[in-house]
Amino acid sequence: RRPAPLAQTFLRKHAEYVTSLRALRFKDFLAPLRELSGDSAKFAMPLWVNLFPCAWRSLPPNIRGGLSRNLIQLLTMSSNSKQYVRYPNIIQALLHGILQCTDVPIYVPPEILKFLGKSFKAWNIVIPMLERRFLRLQASSVRQADRGETLEQLCACLTEQYRLLTEDDLMMGTWRAHGLTPQMQRVYSLEQCSQWQAAQDTSRLFLEAYTKGWVADTPGDGTSICGSELALWEEHETQIARKLGQWDEVLKKYAKNVGYTQLLLECHWKKPDWAAMKEVFQRHPLAQTQHLRIYHISLDIMEDRLPDADSNFQQACQLALQRWCALPAFKSSTHLTLLSNFQQLLELSESATMISKLPNVQTPDIKLWFLRWRERIPNQWDDIGNWNDILTWRHHIFRRLHSQLSTTPKEKQLMATYALNEAVWTLNKFSQIARKNHLHQLAYNNLQEAGRVLDQMPTRETPENFSRNVEKLKWYYQQGWYHSKWWDLGLQECAKLLQTKEKADKFQWSQKVDILRLKGQLMAASGKLEEANESYQKAVQTYVDHLHQPQSQQPQSAVQQAVNKTFFHWGRLLDNLFQRSAFQDLSTGESAVSCYLACLSSRIPAISYVSPHKIIARLLFLLAYDEREPSEFRKLLEKGIPDMLAWIWIPWIQTLFAGLHRREGPLFRTILLRVVQQFPQAVYCYLRTQSIELRDATKATPRTSGGTWSGLSRQNSGSSAAFMGNTRVPSPQPGATPTTGPAPTAPASPAGTPTPTEVADIIGAASTTLPRPLDTEIADDVPRASTPQPTTSET
Repeated sequence: RRPAPLAQTFLRKHAEYVTSLRALRFKDFLAPLRELSGDSAKFAMPLWVNLFPCAWRSLPPNIRGGLSRNLIQLLTMSSNSKQYVRYPNIIQALLHGILQCTDVPIYVPPEILKFLGKSFKAWNIVIPMLERRFLRLQASSVRQADRGETLEQLCACLTEQYRLLTEDDLMMGTWRAHGLTPQMQRVYSLEQCSQWQAAQDTSRLFLEAYTKGWVADTPGDGTSICGSELALWEEHETQIARKLGQWDEVLKKYAKNVGYTQLLLECHWKKPDWAAMKEVFQRHPLAQTQHLRIYHISLDIMEDRLPDADSNFQQACQLALQRWCALPAFKSSTHLTLLSNFQQLLELSESATMISKLPNVQTPDIKLWFLRWRERIPNQWDDIGNWNDILTWRHHIFRRLHSQLSTTPKEKQLMATYALNEAVWTLNKFSQIARKNHLHQLAYNNLQEAGRVLDQMPTRETPENFSRNVEKLKWYYQQGWYHSKWWDLGLQECAKLLQTKEKADKFQWSQKVDILRLKGQLMAASGKLEEANESYQKAVQTYVDHLHQPQSQQPQSAVQQAVNKTFFHWGRLLDNLFQRSAFQDLSTGESAVSCYLACLSSRIPAISYVSPHKIIARLLFLLAYDEREPSEFRKLLEKGIPDMLAWIWIPWIQTLFAGLHRREGPLFRTILLRVVQQFPQAVYCYLRTQSIELRDATKATPRTSGGTWSGLSRQNSGSSAAFMGNTRVPSPQPGATPTTGPAPTAPASPAGTPTPTEVADIIGAASTTLPRPLDTEIADDVPRASTPQPTTSET
């Protein structure tokens, strides 16, 4: 059959088109490709990346050498600076094309790659290029390539890229692969664990070994030191001193000796010396970076040059935004550092606004400013350097506000006291964060500075003074693990606070409880266990006395939170005594369980101090050591269950199900029933799993004739009966002869699983709370009780 005329015409035209394609050459595609690449940068970049390697492979070797030099000159032209804030840009396209030339690689010096990577947002291109060359040279037997490129140069350029991206682990791993001396490797390990003081001590031992000639100054691998390692040691020594806050005793002297102007400015900013900072700016013209702009803004605010501060603020914001745009698209740690810098700029702007409105400001306005700053603090897991930068400037501005408000009329001098109070709060907060980061000397210095600020206030009887005393006691407690004398000093400080009844009456109820709790912790740490027990008893008795004082003005939640902490630490003390007795002193164990239960009580809603899951895990552990019948531990826990919040047992549902066959089974069943009634959805998956296991066990076990599960038959009433299939054993008719036969036996449950009776109890409680589709699905999986067939006489 011949095709239709229309189809013949179409096929003829298609054949002519295919024949014409044979005459096309590559030059025929160039014009449309040029037009498309000129219209869209997103099209031009992948086009270049795909075509450049093919063109490079087709060139003869003698031409490639000249083009390589021209390509490097193109990458280093000054006109490329216009591409800093354009993405994608020319540098990215060129480097990406070079990266694809793997068969015939193009050599670019590592220093040029380092500059291009951080300046033109080419991190994802430059880092693989440097890593490839570093690994290839490291695997070879020589430590220097044909072009004079050494492993040390590649390592320095690659680690600089990692440092700018705050990839500290990759940076340290690269230096370790390069081959460092054992001393520097130890310093790196301590830094990774945030052990800054130990890292500084080890670093000084490294310097001592170098000065005495124990470490050679010749190239080697692991037993000698090179120039880059010395520079690395110098950089890390300054970084460690920054973390420890050694601005005057270490960093300022070092900056003056080596002429490190930016570090000298930072030291003057941390320990405010505005005249010296101004002198440094006048003597040394510096490149305008974001950090230098921040120092300029601070100096302008302190010298009341607010228009200049606003101008520098605009420039600093532009520099910060440029840095942000130059960062990789994926989120990294360096984004967090830059976000902290943005917060610092914001607070500098707010400080300038606060200074400008100070003559007309009212007390509610300044309180609102202070409250806003209290709520806007870094996260607890942020780097200590971020905390230092933000809280240090706050302390400077509070001191400036105090000095300026002190000369105002008396009705405004109260705001000067508020400023000092906020300065003390800032120092206490910074001391707390430093203590938690194990920066003990930095925490102690801030506590001392807070004491000097308190001396300038009209009265020391303020809440911040108590916070400082508490923080000081915690510092003594933490330092005592290094030397026991600090525990004795802490006990002496507690004795001073509660020396007389007049001094004790000045504290609020929660403050008394906190002091007695800390005293108990110090005594327990120093080995005075009986005195610690008495101190905890006094703390709880103070709480009881508070309950009999309804006229107390202190919020109930503050006292409850304080006694919650006391019960937790008291329970830990008694728990440790119970362990020391090899779990034989059951009376001490009962007291520990009582303290833990009081800590979990819903009447004391301060569980946030310690995770309830840790306490529950400890309670379940202690239950196994009370083999008495009846168990006093179980009795205590049964009494405490109604006062607990049901949701704290949700993570332990599987453990409770697995323990239903143990001697603690009745207790666990009570807990599960309470959880089911309030959170049925949380128990659904576990109920379904248990019911399926029971169904499978039932199928694997042969039944007796007419047999039923005795356990389920007894539970076959009420809601449980409805859930088990709505079956009911019919009552015998009058005059009928009851059926005789062997009693039915229940199949054995798998080891470690609850019995059908236990599961039926829980399912019966869940039947009134679970949604209908869910409870029907579980009911279908649970083995149903078989209904006895009526006998002939009954019929």
